[in-house]
Amino acid sequence: MKTKLFYLIAFILIGGKNLAQSNTNAFVERIDHFDQFVQHLQNRQPNTATIRLDSITGKNYDAANSVYTLNSLQTFLFDNINMNIEDAFNTWDNSSSSLLQQNKSEYTYTNSGMIAEIINYYYNFNANALVPSQKNLYTYNASGQLSEMVTQQYDISSSQFVNQQKEVYTYAQTSDPKPNMMQIYQWDVANSSWVDNQRGTIVYNSNFQFTDIVLENKDVPNNTWVNNQHFARIYDINMRLLENSIQTWQTNAWVNYNKKTISYTPMGNYEEVIGENFSWDAPNSSWKVNSKQEIHIDNNDNVLQIAYFYWDAVNNQLVGSTKAINTYNANILEVTYFSWDNQTQDWATDTTQKELYTYDMSVAKTDLILPYLYVSSSSFSNSLFSTGLPNFDDLNHKLLTKESFYRTTASDPWILSYKQIYLYTDTTAAIDNYRQITAKVYPNPFKDTIRFEVASDTYSIHIYALDGRLLYRNLQQTNVAIDVSFLTKGIYVYHIDTANGRASGQIIKH
Repeated sequence: MKTKLFYLIAFILIGGKNLAQSNTNAFVERIDHFDQFVQHLQNRQPNTATIRLDSITGKNYDAANSVYTLNSLQTFLFDNINMNIEDAFNTWDNSSSSLLQQNKSEYTYTNSGMIAEIINYYYNFNANALVPSQKNLYTYNASGQLSEMVTQQYDISSSQFVNQQKEVYTYAQTSDPKPNMMQIYQWDVANSSWVDNQRGTIVYNSNFQFTDIVLENKDVPNNTWVNNQHFARIYDINMRLLENSIQTWQTNAWVNYNKKTISYTPMGNYEEVIGENFSWDAPNSSWKVNSKQEIHIDNNDNVLQIAYFYWDAVNNQLVGSTKAINTYNANILEVTYFSWDNQTQDWATDTTQKELYTYDMSVAKTDLILPYLYVSSSSFSNSLFSTGLPNFDDLNHKLLTKESFYRTTASDPWILSYKQIYLYTDTTAAIDNYRQITAKVYPNPFKDTIRFEVASDTYSIHIYALDGRLLYRNLQQTNVAIDVSFLTKGIYVYHIDTANGRASGQIIKH
């Protein structure tokens, strides 16, 4: 329950989808995210799992012609000890009938398995190529605690990274997982030096949940620190968050600004978690509600329902925005979405949008080798890490497919519009029985024939569909064209086995 509850609380704090943006300061978001960063460090231990997520394929469905068309491909690369070293996102370009890489992240680790560097790339249409955009450099102290993170931006004109911001973390004790002080510096280009401009002092409870943060800004002319914001949190005896409040400094006193409260109420066979967001009404010296979230969780830790409300100032009442209801049936999770009916002032009884998630229930999520996804600074996670499948995964098992459906009215049949396919590799054979080798594959994408070159006179080739079906198997001579015209357009996985080892990868038919 604790992991999912942390996710739900974070969801409430940032407002979730379809809600106004939270006023929570980015500084606090960084401190919040240390929970996930600590988890990241812990997960750097040797991973004994053998099933690895290698790619996610997105396909649009043409219902009129009953065919799928390729939309996107997200790929993940790992090193020989299953450390995620790259993830890339590609979209299908109809004009060139090929995949175009839109963005990419590269990860480098220290000898002890800590993240050392992340470089992000984006597609530059003028250069018609991927170009760097941002680099994060991580430094650790002798106790293995994160002590510094430097953010650099790529300067196209000079073709090099330039400093932008630095975060310095200090700890009360060498065993503490989180810092009690974080100081932020900006790069002074004119003087080629770091200039501090913000700092925060953090107080935790015995469970290392923060209870107070005092944020100060630097008064440069007077070289003094000035109060800016005060963040406070209250928890219950079960370590659950009850209240998160923000105050701002005005002249010589703290003044209420924003507050979020969370309540947990047993409701028979499920628990109702309600989060309410308030802003301070200074003229009336009272709190006024801005938005509300309701989450229902059953006794098996399954999320049954999530509903969002916002405050309608004209009619002086809370109005629904979106509601999602989850139905669990064996290995399938069905999520149906409902909108608010302004006439009845209640949720609509009909749904015109749903998603189906299909799982392999024999494989738990903890038994998977999953990528570590970098999260941009515009999102809640800010500058560190999040872990796990990059999609809704409420069953915590091996996710196979996600399908999106729509219909015009409730009496119409459901129409499939989009599908995501998750491709995994069982690394047991590759790790235990094979040495990884390289192969030259061309052309790729291909049309009717394809060639494989390896350092061997003969090899065996296996070609699989993304769902794991074996489509082609044969003993080949290297550099001899293989006729695969029978394959339909799409993405496939190949394994080449030689006396020296195995080569694996993906090929695309257009």
